[in-house]
Amino acid sequence: MVEHDGNLILIVDDDVVILQLLEAFLKDNRFSVLLADNGLDGLTLFEQHHPDLVLMDAQMPAMDGFETCRKLKSLPGGNDTPVMIVTSLSSGDAINRVFQAGAEDYIPKPINWDLLRQRMRRILRHKSSFLALREKEEQIRLATDSQNDAIITADGYGNIVFWNRGAELIFGYSKDEVLGRPLTLLMPLRFVSQHCEALSRVRETGRPKMAGRLLELLGLRKNHDEFPMEISITHWQAGKKIFFSAMIRDISERKKALGGQEGLALFDSHIVDQILALANRVHPQAAGLLGFHHVKSIMENVFLAGLRREEDLPVKVGVALGDESLIVNTPGFNSPFIRFNSPVPFTVDSLVKLGPGFDSATTSLFVRAKPGHPKSLEIWGAMFASTRGKGMLDPFPLQKSPVQVLTIITRKAGSLLIRWGGKMLAHFQAGHFSEPVADPFENCIIANTLISTITNHPEHKASGDLYWEVYRSVLLLLLARSAEDSTGGTVIWLPEAYTIKTQESLTERFPLKKSQEGVGIISEYCQLEIKRQGIGESSSVPCDQTDLKMIGRALLDVKRRMIEHTEFLSHLTRIDGAVLISHRLKPLSFGAILAANTWHGKVVYDYRDGSTSRHEVDRSKYGTRHGSAVDFVARYPGAVAFVLSHDGPVSAMTRVDDAVLWVPDYISTH
Repeated sequence: MVEHDGNLILIVDDDVVILQLLEAFLKDNRFSVLLADNGLDGLTLFEQHHPDLVLMDAQMPAMDGFETCRKLKSLPGGNDTPVMIVTSLSSGDAINRVFQAGAEDYIPKPINWDLLRQRMRRILRHKSSFLALREKEEQIRLATDSQNDAIITADGYGNIVFWNRGAELIFGYSKDEVLGRPLTLLMPLRFVSQHCEALSRVRETGRPKMAGRLLELLGLRKNHDEFPMEISITHWQAGKKIFFSAMIRDISERKKALGGQEGLALFDSHIVDQILALANRVHPQAAGLLGFHHVKSIMENVFLAGLRREEDLPVKVGVALGDESLIVNTPGFNSPFIRFNSPVPFTVDSLVKLGPGFDSATTSLFVRAKPGHPKSLEIWGAMFASTRGKGMLDPFPLQKSPVQVLTIITRKAGSLLIRWGGKMLAHFQAGHFSEPVADPFENCIIANTLISTITNHPEHKASGDLYWEVYRSVLLLLLARSAEDSTGGTVIWLPEAYTIKTQESLTERFPLKKSQEGVGIISEYCQLEIKRQGIGESSSVPCDQTDLKMIGRALLDVKRRMIEHTEFLSHLTRIDGAVLISHRLKPLSFGAILAANTWHGKVVYDYRDGSTSRHEVDRSKYGTRHGSAVDFVARYPGAVAFVLSHDGPVSAMTRVDDAVLWVPDYISTH
C-alpha cells in the first residue's frame, strides 16, 4: 500500500528484515513508502510512481544496487531523483563505486537511524531547492525565447554561455552549435583583434567601456553574410567571474530602407514633384499651399525620426503642414487643438522627443514656415482627428471630414504614409515609392486566391458580394491590428483541402480543438444588413422605424462580436510562431513552427502596380520567418501566408503555377 502524505521513498533491498525496519522507520518520520525486493522490480516501481528519493541496497542477487542505480539514472526523471546506497562495504573502492554509479550519498550498515534521517532531509531539501531553481530558470528561458531580439551571455573570456531563440533566428546557429564557443564566431574577421583587446582590458580593469550604450555594429551570420545590428551590452560579476549580456536587434530592414543615405538627401526631386502633383489632383489649390522644400524637409525628417527609438520603442509620428490660417479659414473647424506657447525647431530630435507623446493614428504635429525664415520650419501645435467611422466594422459613423492638409506619417521604420486630408496619396517603404491601392483585396493575386474558396461558402451564396466585402474587411482588420501590436509573426490562411494535410509540414505547439468560426458572425451581419436595406428601400411597404432601430442595434452587436473575434485572432500573433486560420476564419493553431521542405523554385515580387516585369526575391536577405512562409505556401498551393515583420511591412505570399508571388507591403494604405 502506498501512502502519499509526505515525500515518497522507494526502498530496494532483498533482505526482508531490512525492508521492514526501513519501512517502519520512514513511516514513523511521516514519509510515504514503496517496497521492492530486487532491482528489476525497483526500476518498474520507479517508472510507475516517480518517488522523491530511493534507498538502495548495494548487494543484491541478479542485479546489484550499483547496476540498478545506473539503469535508474538513465530513465526519464532518473537524473532528478536522488539515490542513497545502503552498504556494509566500507573500502575506498566500494565508496568510489557508489558515486560512479550516480548515487548522491551512501549510508553504512549497521544503519545509524539518526544519521539516515539527517542525510535524507538534507538531500530532499537540496532536491527541492534545485527543482525550484530549475523551474525559475525555465521561466526565464521561456521569457527570453519569446523575444525576437537576440539575447546572448558570455563569460569573461568571451565564450558563449547563454543563447536564446532570437539569437538562433538572427545568426542562424542553434544553441548546441555555439555554447562554449567564442563570440568572435559572430563578428567579421577584421573586428576580432579589436574585440580581443577590449576583452583583455575588461578582465584587467573590470570596467567595460561600452556597457550601457546603444551601439550599431556589424554581425556575421552562419552563412557568412554580414548584417547591421543594434546592440546593448550589460555586465555583472558572480564572485570573481565577470559575465556580459547583449541584447541584439537585426536592423537590416531599417538600413535597407535608408539605403545608406544618412546625412544626405534621402528623396529624389521627382518623388517630391510626384507628391505635389498627386496633392494637386485631389485638391486643385494644393499647389499654392505647398512648397517643394517644405515637403521635402518634412519627408526627410519624419523618415529619419522613424528610424530612431525612444525608450526602446519605435518612434511613430505624424506631421501636418499648415499655419493658423487653417483654423480661421476652415468652416466649422472644431477639432481638438493644441497651440504651443513657444514653437519648437523642426528637427529629427524634436520629432523623436515629441512623437511618443501623441498617437500618430489620431494626432499630427503642425509645422509652418518660421517667421522671417521662410525656408525653415517650426512645430507650433498639434491637432486631433478621430479615426472613427473609417472602416466597415467601426460601429460609430464618421462625424466630420478630416482637415484638408498634407500629412506625412511614419508608423514603421523605413516607411512613410503621405495623405491629403483623409485621402492616401502615396506610400514609401524599403526604397519603393508607390501610389495607393484602393483595396488590398481588389484585383490582385492574393484576392483571387482567397475568393476562389470564398465563393464556395454557402454564406456567400446566400448574401452575394456583401459577404466577400465584409469577409475581407475582417481579414484586413486582423492584419492591421496584428501589424500594430506584434513584434513579428505569421498568419497562415488555409483553404479547405489543406486543413488536415498541412500537419505534415509544421509542429503544432498550441492546437485549438474548440474554437469559433468567424464566418457565422459575418453571415449574421450580412443578413441583417440586407434586411435593413430592404426596409429602407421598399416603396410598397411603409418604413417601420421601430424595426429599423431594432436592426440597427442588432447590427452594432454583431459588429462588436466581429471585432472581438478579430482581436482574439490578432492576440494569437503575439506568441512566437505562426497562427493558422481556416478559410472560415476559425483559429486552428498558434505558436506553430513551419517546417515544409525548402522551395527551390522561383520567388518573385508582385508590387500590384501593373508592372509586367517581376524581380526575383533574394531570400538570403530575409530571415527564417519569411523563408519558412515561402516554403509552406510553395508546398500547399492555395494557402496564403501573411508575414508580419518586426519594424517592417506585412508581406503576403501565395504560390501561382511554378512561382511563389510575394507582395512586399500588402496593407500599406491601411
